[in-house]
Amino acid sequence: MSSRFAANCNTVVTSGNAIQVPSYTRFDAMLAYRQPKYDVRVNLLNVFNKQYYDSLIQSEGGRAVLGIGRTAMLTVTYRM
Repeated sequence: MSSRFAANCNTVVTSGNAIQVPSYTRFDAMLAYRQPKYDVRVNLLNVFNKQYYDSLIQSEGGRAVLGIGRTAMLTVTYRM
């Protein structure tokens, strides 16, 4: 994601203040094991635990929301 600005257009024009968040690259990984009756999947999000801003809110001069830290998810799918 490239760097972005978060601010109300009127605020930027009148005061010159804007919140800019830096660019980032987030790496995710997935490992899957497949069998005739079931699948097992492990997802690892944000492998390198990069701090980044996921969302920008365009109100009250602009706010930024941090993205998730390293997160693991396990999914098991069973077929009848």
